[in-house]
Amino acid sequence: MGLGISVLLALIGISLAVWLLRRSARDESTPATAEPGEGVEAGVEEAAAVVGEASTPGEAGEKKDKVRATPAAERKAEDLGVDLSQIEGTGSGGRITVKDVTEAANQASPD
Repeated sequence: MGLGISVLLALIGISLAVWLLRRSARDESTPATAEPGEGVEAGVEEAAAVVGEASTPGEAGEKKDKVRATPAAERKAEDLGVDLSQIEGTGSGGRITVKDVTEAANQASPD
């Protein structure tokens, strides 16, 4: 009796797999197989290209006089009363991080 149930479950699993394959083949937005150039490596290269496109101040709608800082760093600077324009960022692309703000606040008022 145990063998009959196993065979039945195997047939249900195979039927489900076939149904999913047919469904994905019909859906053009979800290719059944990866195209050449797709995958993790291609995604990383595309992301790197996007990051490099607007890496200079003034591009992508940024003002040249605006300081680049993370939102958390902006909040921390406001809480500590630190002027972001006086800080050199160490984050990605020269962005000011919370660590940069905290260090600047510690240097300004050493205890």
